[in-house]
Amino acid sequence: MADATALTTGPSPAMTIRQRLQLFTWPVGFLAILTSVAMFNWGYDTLVFSGVVAMKHFNIKFGQCHTSLTTGLPVCEIPGSTVSIMNAAPFAGKLVGIWMAAPLAQRIGRKPIFLVVVCTSWVGVILQITATTVAQFTVGRVVCYSMTGICAPVIPAYVAEVAPAELRGMLVSLMHLQIVLGNIIASVINTRTSKIDSNSSWLIPIGLQFVMPSVMAAGYPLLVESPRWLVSENRTDCAIAALRRLRGSTVSESDIASEADLLVTANTNQSKGRWSEVLSGTNRRRTLIGILALVGQQITGQVFVLQYGVLFYQKQGYTNSFELLAGGLVVSLVVSIFTTFVVDHFGRRPLLITGGIGQAVFLLLIGAVSTPLGVTRTVLNLQVAGFYLWAIAYCLSWAPLSYVILAEASPTRLVEKTNLIATSVNVVVAFAVSLSAPYLLYEEYANLGGKVGYIYGSFALMLAVLAFFFVPEMKGRTLEEIEVLFADRVPTRKFKGTHVDVASLKIGDSVADSARQGPAVDQKRDEVVVETKKGDGQV
Repeated sequence: MADATALTTGPSPAMTIRQRLQLFTWPVGFLAILTSVAMFNWGYDTLVFSGVVAMKHFNIKFGQCHTSLTTGLPVCEIPGSTVSIMNAAPFAGKLVGIWMAAPLAQRIGRKPIFLVVVCTSWVGVILQITATTVAQFTVGRVVCYSMTGICAPVIPAYVAEVAPAELRGMLVSLMHLQIVLGNIIASVINTRTSKIDSNSSWLIPIGLQFVMPSVMAAGYPLLVESPRWLVSENRTDCAIAALRRLRGSTVSESDIASEADLLVTANTNQSKGRWSEVLSGTNRRRTLIGILALVGQQITGQVFVLQYGVLFYQKQGYTNSFELLAGGLVVSLVVSIFTTFVVDHFGRRPLLITGGIGQAVFLLLIGAVSTPLGVTRTVLNLQVAGFYLWAIAYCLSWAPLSYVILAEASPTRLVEKTNLIATSVNVVVAFAVSLSAPYLLYEEYANLGGKVGYIYGSFALMLAVLAFFFVPEMKGRTLEEIEVLFADRVPTRKFKGTHVDVASLKIGDSVADSARQGPAVDQKRDEVVVETKKGDGQV
């Protein structure tokens, strides 16, 4: 194997989008497609219910019927408290999925997790389409959400481990693009089937959740296992073969050998991480960055706009609520495509901070125009505009970049544990936001309506400020370089201009030991060469 010593690296040189696309090999492209299918299934599953719950025949089957005092006609609807439970309970399944996936991925590998996702999805859909009670339907949703929990910690880590550094941001953010595409397809199908005057109106969109797991099952044999995981299991020959498939003919054998040598060296210096290390030393900073990224994805308005968008539009008097939501999702898709292609060019920080501030502005706008008494056509139009502009800002920032940041910030030796903690916090926050939203929006409770924009807008502004001070720029770095940067406590705004001596990965006191033991070990690591460009700011 080639010797990686004396190799000093900095951020990857600037590349055009065309140059980045030329790095794609068919295994990497196929990996991107199949992981995207999993995330598409996630996006479809999480949004389909927001339309189904507003359908007439779904409410007839699972709701309470009474005679309207105004029209004298029978009306069936699911109480707000029940809707709240149906929206919030599945997060328990997601939490179970997260805690099940992380140890499984460490024990059996990243690739077999896809089969677990497939089987879980099938079971959840069967429970929903055969449901005769709210309880059974909700249990089915809980099972399906456990699938999203399995995906959350494993797939971003898997993509980050197999992707070239120059494509990592693009491939991980592609996952969000597929979530949005799943949202759109679910919204379009809901719009079409909502006009069917039978139970088929809600059975069709729920039943179509069978499709994507079946596609994943068919493509599973062609997936490549993570070389980093193979090295951690002392299967070096398999890791080299996996790298050869992933990098293709565009990379020489010597470069593949050098990359494999670096992985083996890093693994040799790193023992399996312990739970006690996740929040100790420099690992604490990395774990908190991952948590910050996923919390920002949940408390900056997405539950208000996506989960309760249709119901909000209906309560504001719109008759085309499904179409309005679908329009917003199309906007989200277009912006997500843009973000996917530029995230490795502009970097994470500029998009995250700018988009986060934009979210705050547009949510506060929704709150401001909803404050005066009376609902006018102008107010309604401004609310819709605020929703659409928020979608643009969200899809430039927290939506796609949360998983990129989590995948890059997580310590390689603690990746399963760090991702498990971050995604668990994500679920708890999402549960709290989802559970509280009906009580903030519904007339029988706080009846805030669009004024909840003040609440979510304040959170969005706070998260943008935290991102500015604590989220470093990690674009173009290998995961091994990121290890050294964090171990040497490079300040947030100096990450971008710092050069790293990769030979530091071969020192006796490993980067992992430094993270575990703190400053005392850092002072002994004279072999690590860290040069910072003059003039960079420091936090």
